[in-house]
Parts: sequence; C-alpha cells; structure tokens
Amino acid sequence: LMGTPLDERQRRYAELALFSGQSLMALINDILDLSKVEAGKLELDEEVFDLQGLLEEVGTTMAAKAREKGLRFELALDPETPRVLWGDARRLRQVLVNLVGNALKFTDAGQVTVQGSSQRVNETHVLVRFAVRDTGIGIPEDKLGKLFQSFSQVDASTTRRAGGTGLGLAISRQLADLLGGEIGVTSVEGQGSEFWFTALCRQQSLVVEGTSAREEEMDLGLRDFQGASILLVEDNLVNRELALAILEQWNLRVQVACNGMEALQALREADFDLVLMDIQMPKLDGLEATATLRNPLAGVRNPHVIVVALTAHAMAEDRQLCLDAGMDDYLTKPLEPLALLAVLDRYLSNGAGPRQYPAAPSPAVDAPPSTVFGEAEFLGRLMGNRRAAGSVLQGFLEDCPRHLALLQSALSSSDLVTAATECHLLKGSAATVSATILLAGVRALEQQVLAGDLKAFRAGLPGLVRDFEQFRRVAQTFSP
Repeated sequence: LMGTPLDERQRRYAELALFSGQSLMALINDILDLSKVEAGKLELDEEVFDLQGLLEEVGTTMAAKAREKGLRFELALDPETPRVLWGDARRLRQVLVNLVGNALKFTDAGQVTVQGSSQRVNETHVLVRFAVRDTGIGIPEDKLGKLFQSFSQVDASTTRRAGGTGLGLAISRQLADLLGGEIGVTSVEGQGSEFWFTALCRQQSLVVEGTSAREEEMDLGLRDFQGASILLVEDNLVNRELALAILEQWNLRVQVACNGMEALQALREADFDLVLMDIQMPKLDGLEATATLRNPLAGVRNPHVIVVALTAHAMAEDRQLCLDAGMDDYLTKPLEPLALLAVLDRYLSNGAGPRQYPAAPSPAVDAPPSTVFGEAEFLGRLMGNRRAAGSVLQGFLEDCPRHLALLQSALSSSDLVTAATECHLLKGSAATVSATILLAGVRALEQQVLAGDLKAFRAGLPGLVRDFEQFRRVAQTFSP
C-alpha cells in the first residue's frame, strides 16, 4: 500500500497501521520466545561465526537510532578475544540488540558503548562477555531486582516515558542461561547503567578431530557418485555457481532450474536421483514445489524422488516446515562441502549407509579472516579449490552491481516488495563469498525494508554501495 500513490492523509493512516502491526508482531514474537524457553522447546542453533562481524552487524542495525538522538555510539572488541567461535550467533545477537535498544531508548544525551571481551575456560571453550554502557536516566536501586521478571518495568505508570511489554529483559535472562552464561546490571539513578551478559562458546581451529584441513580436502576431492543425476533448483546466481563448483568434483550429472515451476517441468521430463531445492524463490517456492511434486497427479516421473531443502533458516521450526512439505532432508546456506557430501552419501551410496564427517574446518583462531573478505572461510567452503573460488567470486563481483541497481530503482519508486527480494538475494550471495561487512550491511538494510522504513532504506543504501566497493577492492587481490 505504501508503495502506491497516496495523499498525505492516506499515507499517515497507512503508516499508523504499519507501526501498529510491527508493535503487535514484536509482542507476539516476545511471548512466543518466552513460552518456548519456559517450556524447554527453544533449541540452540550453533554454527561457526565471526564475533567481530556479529558486533559490527549489531552496530550497523542500531547506529541509525543513535544518530537520530545525537548520541555517540561505540563498539569495541578486546584484542585478545578470539574472533572465530562456535555458538548460537542468532541468540547472542538477539540479547545484544535488546540491551543496546534499551540503552538507546533511555539515553537522551551522551553515549552508548558496547564492549566485547572473553575469558578462557579451558583449551576448547571461552566465556564471551558483552557489556552495554550508557549515560542515560539510570535505575533506582530498589527497582533493580524486578528488571528481569516477565512483564515487569521500572516505570509501570500510565505516564511512563517509554513503551514496551517488559518482556525483553526476561527473555534475555532466559537466553543467557540457555547459552551457558548469565546476565546482570549495575546502575546509578541519573548517571547511567551497565547491562552485561555472558555466553559459553567453543573456539575453532583448522585441525578437526586429528585430521588436517588438507586431508579433508583430499578426501572430499576423491568422492565419486558414478554419474548420479542431481536437479539443482536455485534462483540465486552466486549460490548456483557455488553449488555447481562443489558438485562437479564428484562425478555427478547436474541440471539447473531457477524456480519451482522450472523444477516441476524438469521432473516431468527426466528422472533424477536427488533434488537440491531452494526454499525462497519467485513464481513457485521450494515448499510449494515439493508439495506439488509429491502429488501423484502432478505428472512428475518420480513423486518419491529425494528432495533436500536449501535454506538460509536453520531454526527447528523452519526445518520442520521443510519436512512437513514432504522434503527428506535440509542443508543450510551458504553450502558447506562436508555437509553436502554427508547428505549425498546418505542417499546416493547404494545402501552403504552414511559416513560420519567432522564439522567443516574453519579459519585458525590466531589468524582471523579480514573483516571485509573472509578468504580462508570462503576457500574452505570450496575445499581449497582456488580456480572454482575465483569463478564464484568473479560471478559475484559481476552480479552484485545489478542487485544494487535494482535496489536503487526500488528506492526511487518506493517499491519495498522488490527491495526485500533483492536484499534476500544479495544476502545469500554475500554470505557465500564471505563478504563479512557487506553481509552485515545487507542484513541491516533488509530488516529496515521489511519494517517498511523507507527513510532508513534511503539512508542505508549508499553505505551498502560503499561496502561493495570496499569488498571489490579487497577481493580483486584474490589469486585463483
């Protein structure tokens, strides 16, 4: 609606409806999160992540609010803190965004700072600590004990200065417990507050269960699936290139479809041993395409073909959606060779049973990837194949300007639907090539677009263009 011509009064009404919807959605999400935690149903989704990148992503998301209020906003990570960790980055980000959001809400002058540090627990684990300090209104000492209770607020009067449900800190406390840490606060009324929380994370290294990354690479390269037929359904050019570069090394016949409609047509015309199905696509998405092909009346040659979801969402609920739609398995994007190989072995190894694979090797902790281009991570994704990596990278450098131009066009016409689609596609590509800063910027812009914040979209797009140009300069030094 807001992307159509509206007079001033209509636009005001539409903005009110949008704001009300966002507020209600935030409340529902908070209640669902709290209910899941209390029922023991919230599962951690652990993965390798870049701690510096996570901090910068939060900073990109929250900096606009600080600028609006004229506040200094600073982020810092202790130099001794390991960058590459294993843990639930999404839940870490959720707690951090909540604490930073509160600090910005209750600070009218001065600054908000975020400090990340760590303490070694043993040879494999560290306790990461985040501290969010502000120069805001502070909290009376007699109110501190109520802060982390559900539906509890320091100022519960009908004239309180800030809205909210009183659920954010209660959820943050539950999440900190789930992450193996704790949460706390110190505050002086009228001077400011410091909220902090900790989380237990595992360090990553190049050596995985006694096997070197080079040995894993050799083992991957020697796989032979004897010409098994794969249908790759993926609308993102860079993700297609990545998948093809990996699959071509294992003696597989691969046909490509760019959306669910093309996939159904291909399955009507030929037999395939396995389908790799992207979830979010135009015309017909992966869930709908899978539900259709499972119907014997759909006319596909084999309604029981193995279908493996390719999804950027790794939450348990998202996985269950895939299985409910009739999919057999799922892989998260960007694709990791070891994870893909494990799935192929599971379904294409003639009943030999799946092999057990260790987690994919990650960059060494003492040699963290560039904050602009995670070259070691990117190469690991392609099993060290520099030629294939060069091809994928070149494809991204050529394709990204097109997405940026489409975003600019969408901004000019206030087309938030197209903008959201382009952000999603660009996010997947940036993750594939480990464009760390660019990825953080795209994620932040996508959230602003999905929230219908045209002003933030307009303010954030130039920064995204600069992030890409910075990535281009760094990536051009990559030698295939």
